Amino acid sequence: MIRLSDAIILAGTKLRIHRVRTAITIALSSILFAGLIAAMILAQGITKSITAFSGEGLNSRYIVSAQTDPPFVGNVLAGKDFIALAEQKGKDLIAAKQAEAKKLGIDYNAGNEPSATFTQTAPGQGSTKHVNLRSYAATQALQDYVKQHPSPGISELKQAAAVYHPIGYYSSKMSVLNGGSILMMLDGNENFTPTDNQRVDLNFPNNGNSLVIDDSQLTQPFMLQNVTVKKDDIPLVVSYSTAETLLGLPSLSSNASANDRYDRIQQLYKQVASGNITTTTCYRNSISQQQIDLAIVQTADITKNASNKDYQKPNLIYGLPAANSCGQAVIISDTRTITEKKTQAAQDQFDADFGQVVAPIQQKLIFQIVGLSPSVSANDNTTFGDLLSGIVGSSLTNGADVIPADLLDQMSNAASIKSILLSDLADPLYISTSNYYVEFSDATDARAFIADKSCTTSADGVCASPGRLFQLMASGNNSIALQDLQQKITNILGIATIAVVVLAVIIMTIMVGRTIADGRRETAVFRSLGANRGDIAFVYTIYTLCLTLYIVVISLFVGIGLAYGANVYYGKNATLQSKLLFDAVNTNLVFNFFDINVSLIGIVAAIIIGTGLLGTVVPLLRNVRRNPIKDMRQE
Repeated sequence: MIRLSDAIILAGTKLRIHRVRTAITIALSSILFAGLIAAMILAQGITKSITAFSGEGLNSRYIVSAQTDPPFVGNVLAGKDFIALAEQKGKDLIAAKQAEAKKLGIDYNAGNEPSATFTQTAPGQGSTKHVNLRSYAATQALQDYVKQHPSPGISELKQAAAVYHPIGYYSSKMSVLNGGSILMMLDGNENFTPTDNQRVDLNFPNNGNSLVIDDSQLTQPFMLQNVTVKKDDIPLVVSYSTAETLLGLPSLSSNASANDRYDRIQQLYKQVASGNITTTTCYRNSISQQQIDLAIVQTADITKNASNKDYQKPNLIYGLPAANSCGQAVIISDTRTITEKKTQAAQDQFDADFGQVVAPIQQKLIFQIVGLSPSVSANDNTTFGDLLSGIVGSSLTNGADVIPADLLDQMSNAASIKSILLSDLADPLYISTSNYYVEFSDATDARAFIADKSCTTSADGVCASPGRLFQLMASGNNSIALQDLQQKITNILGIATIAVVVLAVIIMTIMVGRTIADGRRETAVFRSLGANRGDIAFVYTIYTLCLTLYIVVISLFVGIGLAYGANVYYGKNATLQSKLLFDAVNTNLVFNFFDINVSLIGIVAAIIIGTGLLGTVVPLLRNVRRNPIKDMRQE
């Protein structure tokens, strides 16, 4: 039985023989395993960093939006039954208006009433009857249809998602101003004759005058810390682009550097962190705005005809209110007769009875910025950064400006604000303005819910899947897709590990096999001196262990060095880019590529040693079974 010390001496001697071959073997194997170690360290660091950054905004949450078809669709509007209903509504409306006009003592010409339907003729297709959505009768028919065919709501969503372990349900509602507008009061004053560039609605830059009222569970990640919400101001989470406009900051160019873009975001947070950033606006409904416009026209007309003796002033003259008041147009002069006033009052009553707005409504609205949300570019994603931002970033309702529902409810004048922002329109075209959301604790349930319950839409965008009531999609972020991406990276890393092990086994087998083949005479001498097969195997095992230990040490040194170098070289820029991509508010977050998992490194070391030992099995078995006498004679 050969002693361990002798086996080590013999193994050491063999390592010094064929140094070039040994060095090449160690170098090739070390490069392979160094790359594997570096990849594991980098993957570990990237995964932990992504997890840390994913805590920002909605990135770490699995939220699915659920949208439904509108309560009416093209085939309903074009149906004979609905057209017949609209026409009957038209007849009933004319009869009701004639009766009401007679009661109020005013004139009514049924010939001026918009028809509930109209006929359109197309070449080669004949005549087709359509519903006239501009007529009051058609909207009444639509309202009746909606009442009889309500869209699925939160209760149906809960029923559909129940078996997928949901953890929360939320809703949001798009505000509709019913023909009114909310205009900025720059420096606290209203511009009564704004140019197209000055007529800026609240929601910048191109969302019209709509706002979104979101559940607080959706807005909370974007709220500023330590901001005291004023009880009479409307709380608003604005996009970066809105904040820039409100603060009077010029927009950055499309090719601005990452440093410039990050500095701008930090500047926005710094300037609005006090919670004192407000914007004053004036809401006017269509009648209030018409009176303002009439006052401007009348003033100009009177001034123009000041020296005209034949000019007759209007019997009702409006004037502008104080610029800082957001008040109703004032009546400067009213020379109407009692009969004229009674006739106008009766006409107003008649119009109001049949759904028209007749009373001027205006109100000063002060919005307070209580949070910031990333802007969503309206342009195509043309750069890798844009595409990556679309994958990992999160935002509220596609970057819209959002009012937190819970804070709105706490306002002393909440009912008045809601009456403006959530008008009960006569036109059912605007009824379906609610969106619903369901949140899951993991991507598996969210993914399964979307796959099993989302409807398939037909060519006209209508759900064509029986029993599937909602169009489902990930909302606020791409956390589901991001988790899938991380899993794919893990799988690729596992495949790479197998490939490296296979290559290393081949290299070690060739090298050790060659070494053993070259030592056949040496083995035969040992056998002739009394060494058995176990002793020979022991020596070569020690030799292989020494060889693999060299590889382990070099692989660790090189692999850790590569990973550390990558972190030093790319870490700062990766941190900056990640803060931009993930819209990170926490300035202490750092993207760290370098993260050593001792357990994984130990596994790689064990793989290296196991690979080396596995590479000795075949050549060693072949060698120890050879006849020593024949080996000596051949040598």
